[in-house]
Amino acid sequence: MSLTISFDDIICLYNFDIVVEKNALAVSLNELAEKIREAQKLRDERIYMDAVHGIGYLAKLIEGRGGGWPAIPYEEFRKLYEVAVKEEEQQVADKNTKTELTRIRRTEFGRQRAQLKLAMLDVGKRYVCAWPECDERTNLTIDHIIPISRGGSDEIENLQFLCRWHNSAKGDR
Repeated sequence: MSLTISFDDIICLYNFDIVVEKNALAVSLNELAEKIREAQKLRDERIYMDAVHGIGYLAKLIEGRGGGWPAIPYEEFRKLYEVAVKEEEQQVADKNTKTELTRIRRTEFGRQRAQLKLAMLDVGKRYVCAWPECDERTNLTIDHIIPISRGGSDEIENLQFLCRWHNSAKGDR
């Protein structure tokens, strides 16, 4: 993605390059230096770097406005940037909450494991690894066909026996 941000037509941040415009001759050195510092600070932000590479929510917002050319006025860009920061913070909060709730759910599931194994056997599930062509019959684990982290339940229909190796290989899929 090509991204250009205009700082009051004094300087432009073009991807990672700071370009001084002709209008810079009409401003004080202090004002020019301040605009350059703002551009340097922005250029060093991870979210900005990701956007230049077409990654992340900020890149999506910029694409949604028609891209980064012609130059985006800094004030407009700042608003998009703030929205992207809030969205990324929310995504992190959502992920952390899901991780914690999954951990709690797995802890609760651990307490029920023996009862579930008996119930699975009672409904006719065989105590053999359900992985194709695996006939392991010792130290089997209970696997959620649809993982808990993806909305699966502890219902018998969603459970199967897997050997430790195949359960690890399956992971969170």
